[in-house]
Parts: sequence; structure tokens; C-alpha cells
Amino acid sequence: MISFIVPVYNGENFLRPCLDSILSQSVRDIEVLCVNDGSTDASQSILEEYAAKDARVQVVQQANGGVSAARNHGMELAKGEYIWFFDCDDVLHPGAAQAMLARAQNTGAQLVLGNYQFYQQESGTVRPSGQKIGTTVWAGDDRLQAAHFSALCGCKLWRADFLRKNGLRFWPYRLAEDVAFYLCGLACCDMAAGLDCTVYDYRVYSGSSCRSYALAKEKERIEVFDRIDAFYRQHGGLEAFRQELLFDRMFHYNLAIASLPRYGTRRERHAVYSAYIAARQQLDFAAVQDRADIMAQVQKFDRMAKRRAVYESDLYAFAYRTGRAVKNRLNQSRK
Repeated sequence: MISFIVPVYNGENFLRPCLDSILSQSVRDIEVLCVNDGSTDASQSILEEYAAKDARVQVVQQANGGVSAARNHGMELAKGEYIWFFDCDDVLHPGAAQAMLARAQNTGAQLVLGNYQFYQQESGTVRPSGQKIGTTVWAGDDRLQAAHFSALCGCKLWRADFLRKNGLRFWPYRLAEDVAFYLCGLACCDMAAGLDCTVYDYRVYSGSSCRSYALAKEKERIEVFDRIDAFYRQHGGLEAFRQELLFDRMFHYNLAIASLPRYGTRRERHAVYSAYIAARQQLDFAAVQDRADIMAQVQKFDRMAKRRAVYESDLYAFAYRTGRAVKNRLNQSRK
């Protein structure tokens, strides 16, 4: 059985296509745990409507605690052998559940990753995500290769007993909570498998979480990555994983954040730029000159900094932590 865990908060405009896409899957042995996270719109009545006509739908209510609390609540109640976290505004593609389940069963992987595509709500257009999972099976240190794929929950199928055995839960953040769950889960698993198939549409609209950025939230990103680092340190045998993963992943977020429009006084921008350059000059990249992927990221971020794309002190703190992680990694590589 697959347990679909669907956190719901004011999702009345998207719930029906989401639930229809799950319930119409060719895999019939499923349960759909809809956790209503204190919605104030018509979400509850829609959920009750679906539960009344399909016994596979279960509705759970809780006071508003955020998406992480809702997913954790659903995980506690899940009875399936596999767990699929799915947001209430996304749409599952036909045949996706069968394909992901077959891949998990045929490989014995604790985690299966599929592809996804973006659906632009306002224009109704679809565009590919750009990631190409392929049919690779990652085991041992090869799991590092899967760390560079998207952390979005909707394209991943997890073994339930694996999640429980390792005590994996979503941390109480509203930003990058899926990144933390994915990277910690990937580090703990013995095997992950890719599925060369687009399994769902990730809906993007003006109010979606991926567009609702606030500069203050970047502090939360820093805290998330610090906590991931602590998780790796506490779990033995993950040092190589920690070194490689945090460097690449944190640089990825640096690039994403630096590309967003920033504001501030000229003095503030100059101060942050100067601090970034001072930190950058302390780094020695000689140990990774042959790593074209690493150097390309470093050079791109340098160009952004020179164009004053790095404005605010919060962003500089994130850049500085990245520099520190790079320096630690290079020091390790010289030993």
C-alpha cells in the first residue's frame, strides 16, 4: 500500500484536481491522508465530500502548525508500506504511482526519485524542471550524486519502515523543510533509485511558497543547513557525505538567493560587498581546480558579487557560511 500524505491549508481552489489525480491512479491499494492544517476556507467541506464517496480518503484535522507538523502527523497515522508526501495544489500524472511503486519493488530501494514539471497557474503553461533523473541506482557513496536533484516532496516515494527506523521527520521550518528531510533521508538510506519519468506537476503561482520570499527568511535557511550539518556529524560514517553535500548544496542556494532582486542603501551594499570579497580572498581553491563544476559555481557567484547582487547582511552571512564550508572541505582534501 502507498500512503499519500497531503497537508492542506486553504487549498479550496486546487484540492479537487489534486485528489482526483491521486484517486484515479491505476494502483488501487492506497490511502490518502489529508491533514487539514487549520484551514479557514472551504477545504474541510471538500475533504469531507471526497471522504464520503471514497473510503481511501481519510481526513485529519489539526490546529494550524505548518506543513511540517501536518506531514509528521500524517506519517504517524500512515499504514502503507510506502509513503508519498504530496502538496494539495499539485497534480499527479496518470500511471505515476504504478511506475514509482514498481521501481521501488524491483530495486529494493528505500527511496525512489522521479522527474517533475512546472505548471504556471496564471498562464496555464507547462515547462520542464530541467532535471534528468535517469534510471540510475545509487548505493554507498554514489548516493552523493542524487543530492543535487530537487528536494521537492512530490516526486519521491519512501519506504515507511526506513523513515521510522531512522527517526526521520520534517523539522519545524516554513522554508527548506523539504531540503532538510531529503538530504538527511538520502544520507541515511542504503540505496536510492531514479525513475526516468515525469510524475507530477508542481504548481507555481503568485502565492506559492517558492515565490513568497522575504529576506528575513534567509536566516532560516542558514539555520536549516547548520542543523543538517549537525545531523551528519551525529550520524557516524557521513563525513564524506557532509563535506561534498553541504558545499554543493549551499552554493546552489547562494546562487538562487543572489539572483533575487535586493534593496538597501549604497553604504550597506558596499559594506556587504567588501565583507564578501575579504572572505573570498581567504579561500584557496587549488585543491579543486580540476573540479570544473565547483569552479564554475565559484566563478558565477563571484561575478554576481562584483555586480553588487549580494546586498543585504543576511545574504552575506549565508555567503560567509558557504565560504567557511568550502574552506573546511579544501582543508580535508589536503589531508
